[in-house]
Amino acid sequence: MVFEGHTERASGDLRSLLQRCLHPVLDVLLPKMGPSKAELFFVVASANEKGAEVLTKRIKDQLGRYEGMQQASLSFSVSYNLLDLNLIDTDTPAEDFPE
Repeated sequence: MVFEGHTERASGDLRSLLQRCLHPVLDVLLPKMGPSKAELFFVVASANEKGAEVLTKRIKDQLGRYEGMQQASLSFSVSYNLLDLNLIDTDTPAEDFPE
């Protein structure tokens, strides 16, 4: 997820909102990746394509209802990529994984 025009307060609120969208056992909201003009939030979720679509819709719906988005003049985009775990050999070093 990418948020343009974020503020520190909005950043904390958004992190909280995103955390509530996730499954507490299967999904993880990664820590902040550093300062930038647009803040990126990364989620690692255990889901198939249908589950990823549902999670994406849930996040978009919640962000669309968040009043702080309009007040802080924030915009967002949400996307996902699926990893084919069948292609990963457990003996392959992590640095050799496809990007």
